[in-house]
Amino acid sequence: MEFGRATIVRRGVRGTVVAVGPVLSSVLEATAGLDVSVLYYTTICPFDAGTLRENCALGAIVVVEPFYEGTLAQDVMSSVKARAIQLLSIGVPRRFLTSYGDAADHDEQCGLRAPQLRTRLEEFFHDKG
Repeated sequence: MEFGRATIVRRGVRGTVVAVGPVLSSVLEATAGLDVSVLYYTTICPFDAGTLRENCALGAIVVVEPFYEGTLAQDVMSSVKARAIQLLSIGVPRRFLTSYGDAADHDEQCGLRAPQLRTRLEEFFHDKG
């Protein structure tokens, strides 16, 4: 891995899933058997626009981020320039969380566990590819 560069974990044709930081293992489990590319970002600043641009031919992109959902939407849109894309941001919902626990409890409540991600990915990629 190189600082500031995304790692191409898997190549597929139906779309691209961007995994940021600690969500990689859940994303890999959730994408098992799906024909999608998986890009892993260890850092988002600087955001590696080039790798994303080169690996999103279909224009269907899902970003799984361990912080507020939609945080990287502007970076993603800027990366692909004027191309038409469909973007799904999955992350911490922009609502007040009222229950606490350990990291696994947090991920469950926010929909960041592999089974929850799998459902959202299957719905999103259902008619693509």
